[in-house]
Amino acid sequence: MWNQIIRTVQICSFMVGVYLIGLYFTYIYPAFELFVWMSPLMHTLGGLATAFTLDQFYRQCSVRWKVRIEPVGVYMVYLIAMTVCVGVVWEIHEYLHDVLFASVWQPGIGDTLLDLVMDTVGAVLYVLFFLTIEPKKIQKTKGRGRA
Repeated sequence: MWNQIIRTVQICSFMVGVYLIGLYFTYIYPAFELFVWMSPLMHTLGGLATAFTLDQFYRQCSVRWKVRIEPVGVYMVYLIAMTVCVGVVWEIHEYLHDVLFASVWQPGIGDTLLDLVMDTVGAVLYVLFFLTIEPKKIQKTKGRGRA
């Protein structure tokens, strides 16, 4: 029981960490206004963190409840689509923040679309690296014994 709780906290910490860094650069040090590349970078990291978190939750559920999404290509599309859904919810959050608190988190539709594209890029990077390249490395090392 405690192992599952600790594992869940570990999984969520990466995504929460990216979120807190984004809040820091929004409120305390206005980096998004000073550096135009900061927002796309944070959204790419957010997409990567979200895809990682969703993948880790899936891996926990697949072991515990014997849930499988096959083939792997369908699972990759699922991860990217769910990451984009989280990005859409985030953009709605930014819009509501602007409406309720008269702020300017959403300067326009171009910013929203760029944010969603960068969320998608982060998810695609996760899928390409961790789900295609990394398993090949693991397979190569499994056959070797310890010296």
